Amino acid sequence: MQVQAVLADLHGLDSLISAGTDSGKTLPTALKILLDNPADHLITIMLSPLKCLQVMQQNDFNSCYGICMVVINEDTPHHEAWWDVLPVTKSDRTPDSDTMAGWISILFGGCQDNMKCSRSPNFHNTWTKSD
Repeated sequence: MQVQAVLADLHGLDSLISAGTDSGKTLPTALKILLDNPADHLITIMLSPLKCLQVMQQNDFNSCYGICMVVINEDTPHHEAWWDVLPVTKSDRTPDSDTMAGWISILFGGCQDNMKCSRSPNFHNTWTKSD
């Protein structure tokens, strides 16, 4: 499922992954962001029906994949100043070689010893749309 979704995206096809909890739907989305050069693409939208899953995904993206992610839901502050303090810059989106090695390790069977990779529940659906 994961490799098929990534290959579909590389061929310019849209992907919809619907699978059970903890089946690995997050990895294709992270790889799509990383393979597209995150410095060139400022935003990816992922939808989740449960706040606890949103927070778990945020933690995984930030700590395991090195992708800056924020959760936006009804608990998000409604004032414009909140957007000014987000820790998102172009340099945050450019992975270093250690981070890339970690992604490759994850894709082919596990996490590196120095990476925190949790096996948490994933989104109910993850949509990835190519340009």
